[in-house]
Amino acid sequence: MDEVYVVEIAATGPKGVPKDTVAEVAVCRVLGDGSDFDTVYWGRVALDPLDLGKEPLDYLQENYGITAESLYSGDPQEEVVKGFQDAVFGQEVTSYSVGSTFGKFLSFEPWDTAREVTVLPSYSAVLPEKCSAETVPGSIEAAYSVLCPGDSAGFSAEPGALRLAHMSASVVALLRREGFFRGSPEPYPDHAAQEGVYQASDVHQGVQDEQRYRHEGCYHRPEYRREDADGQGEGGPENQEADAEHQVALEDPMVKVYLSQS
Repeated sequence: MDEVYVVEIAATGPKGVPKDTVAEVAVCRVLGDGSDFDTVYWGRVALDPLDLGKEPLDYLQENYGITAESLYSGDPQEEVVKGFQDAVFGQEVTSYSVGSTFGKFLSFEPWDTAREVTVLPSYSAVLPEKCSAETVPGSIEAAYSVLCPGDSAGFSAEPGALRLAHMSASVVALLRREGFFRGSPEPYPDHAAQEGVYQASDVHQGVQDEQRYRHEGCYHRPEYRREDADGQGEGGPENQEADAEHQVALEDPMVKVYLSQS
């Protein structure tokens, strides 16, 4: 079983780009058997608090413990991006919420992970309900405290993305040891068709399409709407087949994860 790279970020807000930006990114590598993990990258982007404004600064402080003063100590964005890309490109990656970490932030410029990493399902997909909170950082802490009691890995790191990555890596390592995350001989049933592996751009495009065509619980993709030989229009066999294919796509668990975060 291959190593998996756990990625967590600290961002200026929950919406994603272009409204919000990544302030920190951290990557931990979990061994294939879940016996250990190590930190392979951590970077803080130099941001000017005066440019960010009060709301993003409050969000960073409340969710990640990152102060306005600490942002001055960061590195230029291009250096952080390069360090991150060198660490993860060509690897299998996961996060508590890939829908947030990759779908809202790291799939876009300047991070550009689309087609460059293999995105595994969010590890939160196999966690019990009690391992959740109102925010992603809060949920990571909840999962860590429930599944890894007495483990000091997450709390030994400084506030921010590194602390979250350490906690997530501890949880993923446990899940791998117990055979719940890419550790069982067979793929997850819900992911059997694609063996639980997705390209970042594939999932992101699927979510974009779904958000574009979703309307009051009815799914009508305009490019599929066409007259059939009998003039049946939207009720024709070709359209019914297209709608059936679309409904299957909606059942993709990764699309569900992205939509749940939007």
